[in-house]
Amino acid sequence: MGTKTENEVENQPAAEADKRNEDTVAKAVSEEAESCEETESDASQLQARLDEAYGKNAELQNNFLRKAADLDNMRKRLARDREEIAANAITGVLEDLLPSLDAFRLGLEATKGKDGAEEVVKGFAMALDQMNEALRRRGLETIDPVGESFDPALHEALSREPSEEIADGAVIGVTRVGYRLNERLLRPAAVIVSTGSAKSVAKDSEPQVE
Repeated sequence: MGTKTENEVENQPAAEADKRNEDTVAKAVSEEAESCEETESDASQLQARLDEAYGKNAELQNNFLRKAADLDNMRKRLARDREEIAANAITGVLEDLLPSLDAFRLGLEATKGKDGAEEVVKGFAMALDQMNEALRRRGLETIDPVGESFDPALHEALSREPSEEIADGAVIGVTRVGYRLNERLLRPAAVIVSTGSAKSVAKDSEPQVE
């Protein structure tokens, strides 16, 4: 059996080996911890970059939507401008044609009832209908309100006359037809408005006896 000193010498290599193992384990744990810290740092940096990228993407998307909205508004504005220019152009042309249409209509009315003018009247009436139809396709509407209630927004009252057939406030006759272009009034119809039955007018004008 060896002495204490001998036992200590014999156990020294084992202790050193244990110490080395502990150091190795500690070093491995430390390296692992450092690796985890580096991984966490890399993950944080990656997350920051992702957040930055998402922010830029949202900004780019908002910019795109604003530009798209501006472009759509510009397209609509240009379309409205084109429609307004076209409407103004056709309005000017039609306003220039109205006196000719009036003369055509008056000439046709003056020819009616004359001997031997039936074929002429028929031909002119057909031509006038074709002209009105062509203008109607362009949005022109004739205002010829005989028998209709007087409308100050569409009619111009030249006079008021009694009528046994037409009720008070309605149109007896039209001296000049009016025109609308796509719901826009070009010219009101010049009309004669009924005051109702002459007997009713006379009765209303009699003094009341109390």
